Amino acid sequence: MASIIKEPDLVVALDIGSTYSGYAWQTRNDFRNNRSNVQFNTNWDSGAQQLHKTTSCVLLEGDYDSQNIYERERTNKNKSFDDFKRIANNYKLVGFGHYAERKYGNILRKNEIEKIIGKWLFFKRFKHLLYCDCDIKSTNLLLANEPESAAVYCMFLPQGKGNNTETLEFTGQTFLVADLGGLTADLSALEVLQNGDLREVVTTSGDVIGGQNINDCFFQVCQESFRGDGWRKIFTSMKPVEMLKMENDFESKKIVIGTGNPEDEYIPLDVPAAVTEKLKSREITLRERAEKEHCFSFKDMEFCFESDYVKKILFGETCARIYKTIQCQLKKKELQVCNILVLVGGFSQSPIVRTYITERASKDFPAVKVISPTSPFQAVLKGAVIFGHDPLIFRSRISRWTFGIEVNVPFDEKVHNPEKKFKNTQTNEFYCKDIFSKHVQIGESITLNAKRKTFTYSTLYEYQTSMMIAVYKSEYTDPKYVTDRGCVNIGNIKVLLPKRRPIRNINVSMTYGGTELAVIAKDCETGEECKADIEFRTMENKLESKTLQVSGSDEETCTTM
Repeated sequence: MASIIKEPDLVVALDIGSTYSGYAWQTRNDFRNNRSNVQFNTNWDSGAQQLHKTTSCVLLEGDYDSQNIYERERTNKNKSFDDFKRIANNYKLVGFGHYAERKYGNILRKNEIEKIIGKWLFFKRFKHLLYCDCDIKSTNLLLANEPESAAVYCMFLPQGKGNNTETLEFTGQTFLVADLGGLTADLSALEVLQNGDLREVVTTSGDVIGGQNINDCFFQVCQESFRGDGWRKIFTSMKPVEMLKMENDFESKKIVIGTGNPEDEYIPLDVPAAVTEKLKSREITLRERAEKEHCFSFKDMEFCFESDYVKKILFGETCARIYKTIQCQLKKKELQVCNILVLVGGFSQSPIVRTYITERASKDFPAVKVISPTSPFQAVLKGAVIFGHDPLIFRSRISRWTFGIEVNVPFDEKVHNPEKKFKNTQTNEFYCKDIFSKHVQIGESITLNAKRKTFTYSTLYEYQTSMMIAVYKSEYTDPKYVTDRGCVNIGNIKVLLPKRRPIRNINVSMTYGGTELAVIAKDCETGEECKADIEFRTMENKLESKTLQVSGSDEETCTTM
């Protein structure tokens, strides 16, 4: 298998979240002596609400040429991700996180927005853009599932170190982990095996719902609470620095609502200068029902909310959707024996969220205990570090897709579509193209590193020096052709054939290792593993395949995600 399966001297975990990001690390010696001894970066400069993380935002600066490129592309309404990537490649990184926010704010204070367009690019909540392309080098990089990482952390969590938590190390115990972030709620259902390893019990689905929905709802209520469209016009003309300040103010205060502390039950927010001026001159006014129905008021140059309103209106729908997602999973027959629900992720730190889920789960599933680590964000990072040291802790996984490769086979008129027929010009034989050769079936539970069925494929032409293997996924169980509905090409594997022979027979098999689905190619005559490289079409394809890895004769050439 790939080099990362070996014992690394150092493991670094990166958690790029929708709202916040951070990283942690651990040496191999520390892992051996004390797995919980994981180091965190706490030097995020001023502005961090928690020392171990910073905001997920980045500031880029461009030179004269890059500004010209940006200006030419700015009005192009049909820009693709590749266009954005090409533009960004002409910029240099200035800062990340709170420093980037503060630097950008200072730039805005000194300049009008028109003067900095094209020179400075500021991105916030860009996590999902990372799914669109692989500009990330894959050598020695392992993708860890966040809910699973948190589960690993909880398994090694000493008793009494969490909020009403217990360890998950009991053999046979089944539990569900819910990772609640800024944009998504991701779930993972696992069972603890005899040797302390983990087995995925059932495929789980999450939802695009999280803490950012509260922010969106807040600004929507702000617009609905004023007469006319004056508020909307003001917001579109506000300086970005004012928007940043207002949203950050709300972000920091929403997470403490519901603690029971009277000081946190009344929420004041600073009003942007542009809004204050319009309110003073009465160019915009609050609707009469705003204070009565929304508990929303404007006093002493501040917007004021009562926490009861925030709980019921702003948090209500989001909490309900998150719980419905969890409820749907707990109702599955495979999870009838589940007795623990673990809440992790930044949004799970909200007392409102935890209370809402706990109260409803105790009513609908009395046998299920809801627990959460003291620091949900640290739980994911610590667990990811442990997983990096021991990726084989997950003994089996359930495939989300049917995986296979595209092959050509001798044409059979009774079986094959005539439109797929073609002639081999060297042998004058007829073949059928686009055949889906299935290796892994959707819903199949796959044991890590277990020996799987080997398929033999032959080169189509004499003295080929390489073989291109197109890898496909399908949402159906038994696709016949790679062109069938539901089939998608996720990447291509290039197998090098160094010894020139008329026709080469190659054994190809797929096996899981860590989070990877490995494709192994061997020469039938010599038994030698062939050097192979894989290129995925998108980062999302990597994640969906958990991810795909090619194993060759030289470990340094293996592509490992």
